[in-house]
Amino acid sequence: MRAAGPWVGPAAVRSPERPGGVCECQAGSFVGWRFGRLLGAGVDARLALRLAERVDVDIHEVMTLVGGGCPAALAARIAEPPER
Repeated sequence: MRAAGPWVGPAAVRSPERPGGVCECQAGSFVGWRFGRLLGAGVDARLALRLAERVDVDIHEVMTLVGGGCPAALAARIAEPPER
């Protein structure tokens, strides 16, 4: 469960001087953590990086689906939010 308020992804990192800003190193660490978790679950590196950078994707859902035998590409499609 994430903290209240919008998460600022690596593509839109705010200045650490701003109230509530996220420093680039924190965003990078977060993406790196997500990437490592997805790799550990058996997701190939290219897909894992794409999903790690998308903070709107629940990587735990992807990992659960892959762990249950679902192909990683299908698990990613299931976990991605619907397009508007």
